[in-house]
Amino acid sequence: MTDVIFDGFFEYISSVLLDAQTDIKIAVAWLNFNMYRNIFETLLQRGVHLEIIINDDLINAKNDSCIHDLRQRGAFIYKIKMPTLRKYMHEKFCIIDEEKVLNGSYNWSLNANKNFENLMITEKRLVVEKFIYEFETIKSLGAAYIKELQKTSNFYIMVLEQDGDYTAIGTIYNIENGELGKVVDRISFDICVLANLEGISYKYDDVIDFAYDDPSELEEINKRIDFEVQQYLSAIRNTKTLFHIHAIGRLGHEIYHRHEDMRFIQVIWKERFCASAIKDIYYF
Repeated sequence: MTDVIFDGFFEYISSVLLDAQTDIKIAVAWLNFNMYRNIFETLLQRGVHLEIIINDDLINAKNDSCIHDLRQRGAFIYKIKMPTLRKYMHEKFCIIDEEKVLNGSYNWSLNANKNFENLMITEKRLVVEKFIYEFETIKSLGAAYIKELQKTSNFYIMVLEQDGDYTAIGTIYNIENGELGKVVDRISFDICVLANLEGISYKYDDVIDFAYDDPSELEEINKRIDFEVQQYLSAIRNTKTLFHIHAIGRLGHEIYHRHEDMRFIQVIWKERFCASAIKDIYYF
């Protein structure tokens, strides 16, 4: 089910929130807690797990007393501090029971009810999972790391390749001004790291065979594979190293002519705020 509304936002959101059974995740730049306080308290009394992400700024500071009370009742409320005053956590979405997403231009504030706004509602599984992933990503990025990502021109890519029957190697290269630099570190992994990565694609092989004549279904399957790969690699990048990992790639070979092939790195995951600074492919 997918729908969109252009009016009656507060009433609709209130109704959907109160229908929640187990879990609510909200990421909204500016939220008027007094408008939604009674609803949040009702949900917490019913045992609904409530997580809220908002900007850490003077506007939301006006809600500090209410935020404190809700935290005492069991709500998890995170204030996201951006590196500068002119940058924001500008999301506006809500996930209900990990089954439904509300997303649009509407801030959850009193003044927003007087504007031309929109709110889309969807239950598409892949879309919901992407928003869950986004929510967890925002929670995990601190202000210092966000500042580093937005200002640095010096990045690090980890390239995965098999090394024997039981191990995989993650070779970390420096990337400066978009160009591949020298090797700065190497990390050993169990071979299952690569096997699990390849298994994401393999498990959809039969489904792809059946969907071969349906381009739209095939596109959805490929989106699903890409998303699962992104999730998996996002976890791998947290491996403890001397460097922040900003991208992950796989080593490949391309036949150049009869007696020579060309090695390349195919980038398969990039950290937030790094997409334009890191190429999709690097040739040796």
